[in-house]
Amino acid sequence: MVLLISTRKHKMMICNPSTREIVSLPEGSHSLCGGMGLGFGFDPHSNKYKVARAFYQRDYPTTRQVCKFEVLTLGTDAWRQTEDPPYPIDRLTPVHVKGAIYWKLDSGTGDLDL
Repeated sequence: MVLLISTRKHKMMICNPSTREIVSLPEGSHSLCGGMGLGFGFDPHSNKYKVARAFYQRDYPTTRQVCKFEVLTLGTDAWRQTEDPPYPIDRLTPVHVKGAIYWKLDSGTGDLDL
């Protein structure tokens, strides 16, 4: 079993309790909001573990907050930004099922102006 651990200061680590090995992950892109959506799972297509991260940044020149998304493949040292989600993502813990990570959409989008 491999676990993703996130601290209150948004430092992320992968922990393997059976070997007691802990690996710090590189810092992701800056987020405007205190919380962020994190997902962790095994990708059967690439045969690798991946960390997925939803976060919010300011869109210039409109100055609106927009939801962004990036992925880190374990064993690499850089986050890869993907296509932005079409809707804001709730910061609740996602569900990992059969190689896919599912998030709940954020229904309270009053301050996001998307």
